[in-house]
Amino acid sequence: MRRGDGRTEYVRTVAHLRALALLGVLALAACGTTPPPRAPAAPAAPSPGPAAAPATGPAAGPAAAPATAPAGAALPAAGAATAAPPVAGVAPPPAGTGAAPGAPAAAAALAGIEPAAARAPRGSALRPLRIMPLGDSITLGRGDRLRDGYRRELGALLTAAGVHHDFVGSQRDGTGPDIDHEGHSGWTITEARGRVGGWLAAARPDVVLLDLGTNDMIQGIDPGYAPVRLADLVDTILAWSPDVRVVVATLIVTPTQGQFAARPGRARAAPLMLAYNSQVRLLAAARGPRVRLAEMAVVRWADTRDGLHPTPRGYRLMAYRWYQQLAHLMPGGAAWPAPPAVTKAAARQGRRVG
Repeated sequence: MRRGDGRTEYVRTVAHLRALALLGVLALAACGTTPPPRAPAAPAAPSPGPAAAPATGPAAGPAAAPATAPAGAALPAAGAATAAPPVAGVAPPPAGTGAAPGAPAAAAALAGIEPAAARAPRGSALRPLRIMPLGDSITLGRGDRLRDGYRRELGALLTAAGVHHDFVGSQRDGTGPDIDHEGHSGWTITEARGRVGGWLAAARPDVVLLDLGTNDMIQGIDPGYAPVRLADLVDTILAWSPDVRVVVATLIVTPTQGQFAARPGRARAAPLMLAYNSQVRLLAAARGPRVRLAEMAVVRWADTRDGLHPTPRGYRLMAYRWYQQLAHLMPGGAAWPAPPAVTKAAARQGRRVG
């Protein structure tokens, strides 16, 4: 290459770099950013040898913003929470609540509950009271030709009181508008204890109506420890959710005389049932406000088909007992009136159900 050619290439390179610098200044001016002052460059002498290749990289960008805050600006204290950006369509929480915007709705959505329903009281139209009838053949409705048991009458009482409800469970028997339940004929406390976790997870009840122990007594399955097994079952239900409530029933005591007493295991079971009921009362009293006691002694042998399973009239009396205890668990439930049909049925036999 000739010497003149090298100098010409040098001049072109310098002109090219100056043009790039001018474009960078114009771009910064368009963004409203003042370019940082350039340090004076040392003059470069042309090399007698081959000229260097022109630079192809982009021009230097704007300088980074200073890390320090402007004078007088307040910095957040260490550990202080910064405000979350606003969410479209969601009002920010009140000052001091610490709740993120939309947090209740998000939590309700994760639980599978509509946000409005999550805020509604139990027993309202948006959030029906979920009731699990849990027990043996009496819960199923044996003794009632239609297999409605106490459930249909209880549902009618709740509806009349303005309580929106939903019976839940894996079984379906009866003729009423809501026939779900968890009654299993012949089952003992231990059998129910082995399955209750799955039932609770599937049905998510607010209240469990628990009526078990009759088969433990009649079958002679370690009856002395039956109250301990029942306590374990109750505690398992309570541990499943801090919001669940339990209404536990005393047993209908089978007669010791007459035609029903001659059935297998009945005469021996009666005193065991009486002792068991005493322990059930103590259990309910010891577990606090989340457990209520439903006294089923109001159902006598005359209200049963076989000295054990109630007739429709006996089931109506049971329904009122459940209804009465549910009233103690519901806001304003203490004012629920006793249904006239139930009180009259008991009055004919000289009994009080209130």
